[in-house]
Amino acid sequence: FINNLKILIHMKKKMILLLWLTTISLVAFSQDFRKLGIGVGYGTSSIVGDSIHPMELSLRYRLDRKHTFQLYVPLYQNKTTYDYGYSKTVRDRLVGVGIGYDYSFLTYSNLDFIAGINTDYSWFENRENYHAIYDEYEDGVFKGKIEDRSLMWKKHKGVNLLPNTGVRFTLNNLSAELKLNLRISHIARKRYFHGIKWNHTLLPDSPISGWEEPSVYTIYSDKLQGFLSFNLCYYF
Repeated sequence: FINNLKILIHMKKKMILLLWLTTISLVAFSQDFRKLGIGVGYGTSSIVGDSIHPMELSLRYRLDRKHTFQLYVPLYQNKTTYDYGYSKTVRDRLVGVGIGYDYSFLTYSNLDFIAGINTDYSWFENRENYHAIYDEYEDGVFKGKIEDRSLMWKKHKGVNLLPNTGVRFTLNNLSAELKLNLRISHIARKRYFHGIKWNHTLLPDSPISGWEEPSVYTIYSDKLQGFLSFNLCYYF
């Protein structure tokens, strides 16, 4: 009797373990809808126009299939160097932070037609460094070897409101979006310029001319612009 009881208890333990594993597997299998995701995107324009195409990193949260929230960061950086007897280096950098929401108003299989709105704060700077050394002549007479240096620094910063609409395709953990956006911007633009020249032949230790305009102007402007964006997101 005792042996039979031990065998029965052992069988029940196996059945309980099997039932528990089956339940866990079913629960895990049923969790196909993932709420939290990370994304990377690309925009065809920015606050300074179509010449700057920022990338976008985002953190997504899906309340359900219809409601999606995001925190995103647009980023862009580029450096170009020119050397045509003179040296010029141009550096562009853009960074921002924003929040967004979209609503799926129509669903068909793996497709969602969405409409939403984003808002962000973006900051852009363009720095242009120029350097040249050349011989200066006046009426055919050599006047000296001239060194010319200058710095142009432009800054743009502003708040953007971006209503948008588009389509989202979802397959398992992956989601891809194509959106048409309308950017409404309020931008402040500043310009800084500094230049100086030396005649190293006649005045090797002193500049012959120089000018500095620490804050030439600040212009506030409003801008309306349409552009496309693409985003790929992975939910886990």
